[in-house]
Amino acid sequence: MNVSRLVSAGSLSLTGLALFAIVSNSVGSVASDLAGLVAAAFGLVISVLFVALGPVVYRSDLKTVHIDRVAGWNLLGVVVTAFVLALIGSYQRAAGGTVSEPLFSAAVVVGVSAVAHVLIGLNDVRRIRARELSEQYKRSAVINRLVRHNLRHTAQLLLGWGDQLATDGGDDATVHIGERLKATGDDLGTMSDQVKTVTQLVDSDPEGETVDPRALLEPLVDDRSAANPEATITVRGDDSAAVVGGKKLKIAFREIVENALEHAGPAPTVEITYERVGSEVVVRIADDGPGIPDHQRELIEQNVEESDLAHGNGLGLWLSKWIVEAYGGELRLPATEDDEGAVVEFHLDAA
Repeated sequence: MNVSRLVSAGSLSLTGLALFAIVSNSVGSVASDLAGLVAAAFGLVISVLFVALGPVVYRSDLKTVHIDRVAGWNLLGVVVTAFVLALIGSYQRAAGGTVSEPLFSAAVVVGVSAVAHVLIGLNDVRRIRARELSEQYKRSAVINRLVRHNLRHTAQLLLGWGDQLATDGGDDATVHIGERLKATGDDLGTMSDQVKTVTQLVDSDPEGETVDPRALLEPLVDDRSAANPEATITVRGDDSAAVVGGKKLKIAFREIVENALEHAGPAPTVEITYERVGSEVVVRIADDGPGIPDHQRELIEQNVEESDLAHGNGLGLWLSKWIVEAYGGELRLPATEDDEGAVVEFHLDAA
């Protein structure tokens, strides 16, 4: 148990309990006057809000130091306002004046002041968190550039060494090692491009535009078919099924198609269809490969954290998911029978 967090959150609820006790005790004596009744109701509402605020803040994602800060602002508001009211009351008594229900009046004023100071505290915390996020973003941007640079540089080295071994290595074993080095270099280069795309998604807010799926899918099919002559890749769909999206959707589709070509065997079959279903357009990519492993399906569908025992095979599915979600859509992985291949569906808003 975090004692500091508990004390700070508890002080907010304690403020509400104190206000409630004072105001509720005075309701009977002020209820005869409409203004007094309204003030009492206002004080009770404030007190209840403060009582509820403590548990809410305690369970929130605010850091303990931030909760301490909000509680500090609340305490400052209570103490300063009570001190000022005590001075005013002392002056009025010295001048021969009187105040009806002084404790009740003070409680309502202190409650209003406490609300104002808590709002100031929350705004202060928001400003601090914004500054912290800005600093984190700057650090992550530096790390991102460094990682991408190193990935690209390492990929170029592996490609160069692999090409040299594959062509000049001599024996079959050395040539095989060269080919493996080239394949690894290609993978690293692809990963660098994927990281770049993810960064662009984070750095921008993609604006949806009307996109024809066929205009994105047909060039992709032609390109992948030319690079993989042993594969059978087809696309068919409703010509009127335009979607709300952008050019990055082609990257999302390409990632899934390339994943199918990589894992679906020496002569894979990939079928791409798209159709309008109600207010959505569903783009469906199916292959005859081994299917998507259960642990990877859980990672994508449930957004659970990766671990050493359950991890994805790459960024492809994640990247496709993030791109589609950036345009307000959804990526789904319908269940298939064993040995019936993998199916990936993109659910996009119809234009």
